[in-house]
Amino acid sequence: NGNIDLNAFQDYAFLDNWNKENHGNIKAIARTTLNPIRLYTKKGYKSVKDLPKGAQIAIPNDAVNESRSLVALQSAGLIKLKKDVAEKTPTDITKNSKKLKIKLVDSSQTARSLGSVDAAFVNNDFVLAAGLKFKSAIYVEPVNKSSKQWINVIAAKPNYKKNKAKYAAYKEIIKGYHQKKVKQLIKKYSDNTSMAAWNLKLK
Repeated sequence: NGNIDLNAFQDYAFLDNWNKENHGNIKAIARTTLNPIRLYTKKGYKSVKDLPKGAQIAIPNDAVNESRSLVALQSAGLIKLKKDVAEKTPTDITKNSKKLKIKLVDSSQTARSLGSVDAAFVNNDFVLAAGLKFKSAIYVEPVNKSSKQWINVIAAKPNYKKNKAKYAAYKEIIKGYHQKKVKQLIKKYSDNTSMAAWNLKLK
């Protein structure tokens, strides 16, 4: 609404979804970080292979993270999904050999749900507050060419290039962010769970 010039919190998928739902046209102008999501449990399972038949899995209920979590479950070999659907929901599961039960929960509550489900995807922002350790995750979303949509970005109004002074300031901010030192600090303060994405090569 014009209160700020830039933000740096959403990924491409979130931004695209927000623009669609709000008839917006906010633009991504630079990449920041990639933060793979993780699956946690308090049931003693050591890996996704240990999850029993009928296991209940909590995933965030917002459209973007819901789809992301389901794709991660597919990457883990637990389910298969329809290929022609952009934002996937549990109804798009085509194969579920372990008969996993998907429970949709607000993203801020997935960690809290660990006491009543077999496993849950917990967004990185909530991990430490929930008393979890990043390294205790039983599955980490793989980083590959499909990860582009999950890269976080700096975003601005679409006409950001028209004001030359603002545009010059934006470029300085991006230049300040895209430094080797910042890359090292992202790694350090995220306990190696996030990575700088501005020059990340995805295979």
